[in-house]
Amino acid sequence: MRAPATLAAALTLLVATTATAEPLVADLSSHRITIDSGFTGSDVLLYGAVDIAGDMVIVVRGPEERIVVRRKDRVAGLWMNRAEMTFDRVPGYYAVAASRPLGKIASTAFLGLYQIGLDHLRLEPVTEAAEPLAVPFRDAIVRNRVRNGLYRDRIGTVSFLGARLFRTTVRFPANAPTGSYKAEIYLIRDGQVVSAETTPLFISKTGFQAEINYYALNRPAAYGLVAIAIALIAGWLAAILFRRT
Repeated sequence: MRAPATLAAALTLLVATTATAEPLVADLSSHRITIDSGFTGSDVLLYGAVDIAGDMVIVVRGPEERIVVRRKDRVAGLWMNRAEMTFDRVPGYYAVAASRPLGKIASTAFLGLYQIGLDHLRLEPVTEAAEPLAVPFRDAIVRNRVRNGLYRDRIGTVSFLGARLFRTTVRFPANAPTGSYKAEIYLIRDGQVVSAETTPLFISKTGFQAEINYYALNRPAAYGLVAIAIALIAGWLAAILFRRT
């Protein structure tokens, strides 16, 4: 977003905040991201205004999914799946930004209550399991998604422009999953939430990729037949070309 447009939007929010006496007003520069064949990631500006002094914490997460985590062990010289654990409502993306280090804003109990920070993100197995058994599977989820850029292990920065206006940039990588996201914005003072807002964001595919995704999810039989037909045609053409050479 261009600087003049950002400043104008922030000033508009400040006027609205003062007029309605709301302690917190926030919004995104865009509520929809579309993925096409040339998508390499996207930055979204989250900005707003506050009416009282405090710290800002922003949590962006979504979409949730069920995943199965498998652990491999060596058996007779071969690596084989020996144990697995299923987790429900696992966010496909997770990022946090704050105006100060989290430890200086609120207590560990508070951060755990609102799931602020990767150390406090609750990933619970579907079936009951003793905590020591679930820890390595949970750590594997976080580790893999940090490596893929879907979980941010570093806390982003929320910058204040003056005493009231704030902003931060949220980065969505090229492999960000499609679906519904939400940004949770907290105004915290003396370790307590003074005001909070939640704003949605959607990531969807467009063009030819969207058509392929639709048929793969909603018409799997037709998608499978078309894929087989394409493979057969490609093989037939390859055989003809090699025969001629």
